[in-house]
Amino acid sequence: MREQYIDIDTLINITTSAGFNVYTDRNNPKDVLHATTRLPIWWYTLDRFFLIFFTLEYFIRLIVCPSKIEFLKNWLNIMDLILNVSMWTRFCLELNITLVMNSYTAAWIFAMSYCTVSLRLIRIFKIYKQYLELRVLLLSLKTSFKELLLLLVTFIVISALFANFIYYAEFHEPTTFPSSFSGLWWSVVTMTTVGYGDVYPKSTPGKIVGCICAVCGLLILAMPIAIIATNFNIYYQKMKDISKFKKKVNYSSRQTRVSTSAVGNGGINNC
Repeated sequence: MREQYIDIDTLINITTSAGFNVYTDRNNPKDVLHATTRLPIWWYTLDRFFLIFFTLEYFIRLIVCPSKIEFLKNWLNIMDLILNVSMWTRFCLELNITLVMNSYTAAWIFAMSYCTVSLRLIRIFKIYKQYLELRVLLLSLKTSFKELLLLLVTFIVISALFANFIYYAEFHEPTTFPSSFSGLWWSVVTMTTVGYGDVYPKSTPGKIVGCICAVCGLLILAMPIAIIATNFNIYYQKMKDISKFKKKVNYSSRQTRVSTSAVGNGGINNC
């Protein structure tokens, strides 16, 4: 729960400042609440603890890493660096909130530093080295990069094509698709089979275009998925074979040690 801590006089001064107008909508109560309240002290303490912890963890890994260049080229380490810089920037600006409220630049930097907080979730990918299944999934996606890129390009082209088709098909309908850009939103939602229903064709030609768009979306999305699934099955089977081989090697090693021990004990007893 958030606790109120700004009195009414300070609130009036803040809401009339330049920074408040940069990233706060006066007509949005959630924006006003966010700008004029703060989290409990225990939450701040916990946030600062993890900020210091992950910063020290990053620099310790950098110091002990044999190759600093390879360390800095890793995308997870790059995200860690960006996250640490943004979080320390947010921390410093929170100590001088007056500057944030009276400077457009500081207000935008403060808002952007808050947006990068979600990047902390990317740290979960660090565990992929400990889980073979997750490594198989990431390797399958990496192998299928060309197919995914082809899917993206094809999807963009077909979406733009159907955006123009639906615009001209609904040209005589005054209440639908005022421009091709609104048609682009509709084509993306239709081809991905999401179908929000906020925009839809009303004329017969528009409905025909909508049917064709939905079918094309199914076909375009289905083909790369089959390729990705095939790559995943290949790597998953290889992972199972490797696991079985390691178990056999370990079992053979244990049997060898047991046999050697038995022979040695027998020799001692015979002596």
